[in-house]
Amino acid sequence: MIIGQSQDIFHGFELMMKTGTIRTIYTVINKALQVSLFFLLGAQYEKIRQFDKRYLGILFGITTSCYIIMSILLSLIMTDSLFVMQIAIVVSWIFIMSCLVAIITIISIHSKYIKKEQETVMISLTNELMERNYQQLHKNQRLIAKQVHDFTNHLKTLKGMLDKDTEAEQYVCKLLAITYRESKLCHSGCDVIDAIINCKVSEATAGHIAFTYKVQLPEPIHISSVDICAVLSNQIDNALEACANIPNQQERFVQVTLWQKETFLFFKVINSVLVNPFIAGNTLISKKKESGHGLGLINIRDTVEKYNGTLDNQFSGNQFISIAMMQNTL
Repeated sequence: MIIGQSQDIFHGFELMMKTGTIRTIYTVINKALQVSLFFLLGAQYEKIRQFDKRYLGILFGITTSCYIIMSILLSLIMTDSLFVMQIAIVVSWIFIMSCLVAIITIISIHSKYIKKEQETVMISLTNELMERNYQQLHKNQRLIAKQVHDFTNHLKTLKGMLDKDTEAEQYVCKLLAITYRESKLCHSGCDVIDAIINCKVSEATAGHIAFTYKVQLPEPIHISSVDICAVLSNQIDNALEACANIPNQQERFVQVTLWQKETFLFFKVINSVLVNPFIAGNTLISKKKESGHGLGLINIRDTVEKYNGTLDNQFSGNQFISIAMMQNTL
C-alpha cells in the first residue's frame, strides 16, 4: 500500500474489508496477534495497576487519543485517493510506534520511581528501628553500669565487715579486682553515639578485631539521632564485615574517630581490608549477594547529603578509609 501505484491496491483493500474468506483469515490472524501480545505483556499489566492517579490519567489520555486519531486515519485510508491512503498508513505506523514508546517510557520511569520509593521507605524504617534499639541499648548500658557501681560499693562494705586474711575476705577482694577491670564505656555526651560505639566494641571483640575509637564533641549535636545512627552504624558495620573476611586475625583492626570543625561533624572510620573494594575505577560495590544489601552505602550517602555534607571513600595501603561530613547546625 505504501509503495504501490496501481488501483489494484484498492481492490486488495476491498477484498480484505468485505465479508468472506479473506476477511475471515485477516480477522483471525489480527486477533491472534492481539491475544498473543496480551499474554506476552501480562506482567506489565500488574505494574500498571500500581500506578497512581496521575500516571493512570496520562495513560488514559494516550489511549483515548490513540482511538480518536486511529479512527480518523482509518477513514483516510479508506479514501479513493492513493496518495492520501499512503500518507495515512505512514502516519498511522509512526503514531502507533510513538504511543508504544511513550507507554513503555512511562512504565519504566514509574517502575524506577516505585523501586526508589520502596528503598527510601525501607531505609527510613531501618534507621528508625536501629535508633530505637541503640537508645534502648544505651539505657541498658547505663543501668548495668549503675548496678556494677552499686555492686562494687556493696563488695567494699562487705569487705570491711569481714575479718582480715580470711577466705571470705580474699574472695571478696578477687571480686573487686574483676569489677575494676571492667571495660571503659564511651561517654561522648551523645547517647546514640555512645550506644553504637559500645555495642560495636563488643562485636569487634567477639570477632577478634582490634577496635579503637576517639570521640571529641565539644559542641552540642544538632543532627537527628536517627541520621547519626544511619551514618555511623553503617560505616562501622561495613568495616567489621570487611575485617571478618581477613583470615589473619592479627591484621584485623577498626579505628573510629569523631570530631567537630566549625559547623561540621566528621565521622572517620579506617579498617583493614583483604582486597581493594573498588571496582571499575571509583565505583564501590557491595560484595554481599543477598537481596537488600548495598543499601548501607546508599543510606550513608543520602543521609549526609540531607545535611549538606559529603561521603568520601578511599583505599590506600590495604586500608579502607570512609569519611562522612555533615553540617551540624540548627
